[in-house]
Amino acid sequence: MDRKDVMERIVPIARDVFEMPDLELCDALDATQVETWTSYAFMQLLGKVEKEFGFKFTMMELIKIRNIGTLVDVVVQHQ
Repeated sequence: MDRKDVMERIVPIARDVFEMPDLELCDALDATQVETWTSYAFMQLLGKVEKEFGFKFTMMELIKIRNIGTLVDVVVQHQ
């Protein structure tokens, strides 16, 4: 699975979690650009991504995730 495939599967998850049906995702998107991106919402996003892709993030991976791009990168490494 490549980055494009992973991003396509994360988009609806992020739109649902952040309650923004028109949210456009890009690698640089982070909490500073999404008003509804709270710590709680971010944890929900991670949990739903884990469920969607069938794996659990390690603590080291969680530390790396700073934006959507790094989230996609970590997911790609698991596929």
